[in-house]
Amino acid sequence: MHRLHLPSPAMLVALVALFLSLGGVSYGVATGFIDSRELKNNAVSTKDLRNNDIRGRDVRANTLTGSDINESRLGKVPSAANADTAANATQLGGTAAGAYIRYGGPIPSGTTVIGNWYAGPSTTTAGSFGFDEVDLPGLAPAAITDTTANMGAGTTGGADSDPACTGTATAPTAPAGKICFYVGFQVGLTALSAFTSNGPPAKGAAVRVTGAAAGANRYARGGWAYTAP
Repeated sequence: MHRLHLPSPAMLVALVALFLSLGGVSYGVATGFIDSRELKNNAVSTKDLRNNDIRGRDVRANTLTGSDINESRLGKVPSAANADTAANATQLGGTAAGAYIRYGGPIPSGTTVIGNWYAGPSTTTAGSFGFDEVDLPGLAPAAITDTTANMGAGTTGGADSDPACTGTATAPTAPAGKICFYVGFQVGLTALSAFTSNGPPAKGAAVRVTGAAAGANRYARGGWAYTAP
């Protein structure tokens, strides 16, 4: 009868060590912590993390960049949300930003702009003319023509008084697409009329006065208004 010989304890320890080294598995003392040296690059993904487990204190300062963050998932910063209120970015002084006239840009539709004018004959000869060109603060969306530039309704000596121009020199108004000239004071004139400018037709218009007999005082002045169509 053959007796079974068991390996000695020393041999068992040696065999276990051999198997572990061949399998490429290493064991150490459990500390409860894993540092970056124990992880392969890109080994930890979102599914390995519980929601709210990673906080700002867990990330080294200034190590996250735009490529690490899905910006579309970020909410609006509270101060940015405040900027959207009527008194901030989208509204300037209670007026929508789009209602302001940009330099060199068109006057927003429905916006009325106003100004003053003055004209007197260039000579003392009876029947001589005087002109005043007025510039709009922006471009008219449609060119101003002789039919859309007129004197106010009831103008004394008005050669082209427009019944639709119902404002006054101190409170000028205009229908959409028209520029209306109003007389606040006039003396020594026989006629007043308005017409398109000889310059850019979208930039303004002109008023003309005709002098009566020679005299020291021959002029007119007042206000005008234009409303963008």
